[in-house]
Order: sequence, then C-alpha cells, then structure tokens
Amino acid sequence: MKPKYGVTVTNQYKKDIKVAKKRKLDIDFLEAIVAKLANGEVVDP
Repeated sequence: MKPKYGVTVTNQYKKDIKVAKKRKLDIDFLEAIVAKLANGEVVDP
C-alpha cells in the first residue's frame, strides 16, 4: 500500500537517528511510528 504522506529525510532527522543509536534506543520502533504516521494512522500516546 502506498503511504498517504511522503516522508522527507532531513539532516536533522539523520542527526537525531545518530544520537538515538548512540543512546541505544529502539530504532525499529521509531521507524514503525514514522511509517504509521505516513500512512495517516493515529498513534497512541
């Protein structure tokens, strides 16, 4: 299924991912949330 919204990867996003990796945060979870938002779904707080 094609995403409802386009996701543009900016330099700030790349920097944030780099920091998150250094902090050993779950990158897969972040990517799943971004994919849900791109598809127009509502995410739980």
